[in-house]
Amino acid sequence: MPHTETILPHEITLLIEQKKFPEVEDQWIRLMESDPADLPVFFAIAAAVKKKGNPVGAVGWLRLLADDRVRRGDPDGRLRVLDEIARMAPTDDAIRGELDAALKQRFAGHAALAAVLAKHPIVGSTDPASAASRVERWLRFRPGDIYHLPGRGPGRIVEMNPALDVLRVEIGGARLPLSLVSAERTLEPVPEGHFLRDKLERLD
Repeated sequence: MPHTETILPHEITLLIEQKKFPEVEDQWIRLMESDPADLPVFFAIAAAVKKKGNPVGAVGWLRLLADDRVRRGDPDGRLRVLDEIARMAPTDDAIRGELDAALKQRFAGHAALAAVLAKHPIVGSTDPASAASRVERWLRFRPGDIYHLPGRGPGRIVEMNPALDVLRVEIGGARLPLSLVSAERTLEPVPEGHFLRDKLERLD
């Protein structure tokens, strides 16, 4: 998904403008050591460096960042970095396999994983970042999860069919079909302990 503009530190902006890429790399490594969680800053640096004519360097630094996320035990962060590499270098053959494997690892055990990947395959896609985004959007939902649908009340996801672009939510015995976009716009997750969840799980 597109990100909002991030303002870079002045010294890094100046180095990029002057195309002092080795010095930018030094700053990148320092940032990884001091504030590794601020991924939008890294993405903004990489985009600016690519724009200044060094896409290979930008992608290489992002790969360092992805490896750092693994070392820090942050699979979600690594997935975000791989998404960014796919956006920046969509013709990179390696990123498709890496992104596919990362998604399978991140969502292992999800009942709809195989169906979603069949509908939106990463390997072989001409736009792996877009395909990965679609996969992640689908897999945020899970069969059995409880949501509130405004105007209808609490219900449970009972079916996910990406081939037909439909999720079905059971509310009061009726199964209501929603497209992915409609589900994202209308379904509100019901947390543990909420009285709406109790209405479904604790009938007594």
